[in-house]
Amino acid sequence: MRRSSIKVWIASVLLSGAGCVSSVGAADFSVLGGAIPDNTVAGANFNFAVSGITEAVGQVSISLNLTHTYVGDLQATLTSPNGTAHLVLFSRLGTRKSGSSGQGANLSGTYTFDDLASTDVWVAANGLTTVELLPGGVYRTSTAGGTASNHGGCTTRLNLAFGGLSGAQVNGTWTLNVADLANGDTGSLNVALLSINPTAQLLSNGFEDGAPAPAASTLQGSCTRAFHDYSGRGLSSYALVRNTGGGANGAITWFIKENDGTTTGAVQNIVFGQASDTFVDGDYDGDGISDLAV
Repeated sequence: MRRSSIKVWIASVLLSGAGCVSSVGAADFSVLGGAIPDNTVAGANFNFAVSGITEAVGQVSISLNLTHTYVGDLQATLTSPNGTAHLVLFSRLGTRKSGSSGQGANLSGTYTFDDLASTDVWVAANGLTTVELLPGGVYRTSTAGGTASNHGGCTTRLNLAFGGLSGAQVNGTWTLNVADLANGDTGSLNVALLSINPTAQLLSNGFEDGAPAPAASTLQGSCTRAFHDYSGRGLSSYALVRNTGGGANGAITWFIKENDGTTTGAVQNIVFGQASDTFVDGDYDGDGISDLAV
């Protein structure tokens, strides 16, 4: 049996059962895991080799089979090829400036993140002790917790982060980074499955049977939202707008750097608006992340 076939078989076994959802028509890509370094900001990268997709992305979901003590230590982030788009799946559950040091529940099972989920992972972990397990299941993604703010726990959307990526942008290496950000508890990612569907949620159910098209759940999470948080990290991003087109109505380029506590992070360049516009901050689609708006 070829190594690639072995990987797919192992992934199907570990991720089978409740907690792993793959949309009809989705292309699935698996990766075997490994140990997650303890108390290491860089974490461990696990790469999905995505190929064969010719249409723009409509839906994205991801399943992680994890074994780890103290979920409040962990952060998981998904990034598309070349860093075009990324989203924190979950981070430092329950950790806030107001006093909580994070949720102490342990992980042992498959945890799927999907926009259709009706369960908030922060709520599911709340109150569980260090001898209890966070149940495997399907959850919404959320903004990162941390001791610097109370912005963790806002519900976010995978499909708004990655939806619309073209075939050229989606094919390549997707990276799942899992980091343990505190000392003392250890564990591993056993296997992960990335599901990419070129069919948007609006059309995934069709209209032949008259049933309403599925939509993202209405969860909002419970948090204090940060102004100008364009990445979902829970802290205000560094943003600069510049008239790169020239003249009174020149095109505006936004330069956005994620607030990750470093000076070396990647900067995204986005052309949006013109010099005569007024720039305003707001979360206009309810995903917990600030939107570029004029």
